[in-house]
Amino acid sequence: MKIDPKRITLFDRTNTMLEWFLFFCISTAGKNAEVQARKINEMIDHILASPHGPKGIYGFSDGCADWLVQFSKCFGIGKYTMLRESANHIYENNLRYKLDSITLEELLEIPGVGNKTARFFLMHSRPGFMGAVIDTHIHGWLEKVCQTDLPKPTTTAKYLSLERLWLSMVEIFFPGEPLHVADLATWILMRSWPKYDPFQSDWDPCLKIAINQAKA
Repeated sequence: MKIDPKRITLFDRTNTMLEWFLFFCISTAGKNAEVQARKINEMIDHILASPHGPKGIYGFSDGCADWLVQFSKCFGIGKYTMLRESANHIYENNLRYKLDSITLEELLEIPGVGNKTARFFLMHSRPGFMGAVIDTHIHGWLEKVCQTDLPKPTTTAKYLSLERLWLSMVEIFFPGEPLHVADLATWILMRSWPKYDPFQSDWDPCLKIAINQAKA
């Protein structure tokens, strides 16, 4: 049930776990994942300790958004206006019952869910999802591989262009690996060997090490 930012990929989450994971994705964008996970896990502990009521985050009633904001303030989650708007949208559109099959387009309609957040949710909860979380490490890695400056993903068009580029590079550098492994291996590469590039002899062994660590 707990959110573990160091082992975020989990393909057999229950619907309740998916609710909490989506809440984590929405509330953590732009924040420190470990700090936010700790706060959310405290919320989960509090709810699990209660003998009454649903254990999810979006299924309390028509007033769940007000409850969610007040409860979130107790744990210092932040982004309260966004949490209210997203909770209202999820409740009004009955999305909490279909998080195991929700589409990218449906996620993007939720207030507070952008291209990166939607894809992060799907990549780490849906096996076989084909998309890219264009974060700082992915963008920097693409510039390193392509040996050129690339636009920031500031618009949907730019994001989709970078996503297509990333997916094509995954086929070359991470053949046969699932995207969440390629994503984590890229983060390990950029953190551990930032000065290396694909044209140096040290690149291949570092790439293999990163892939093995991402699978561990």
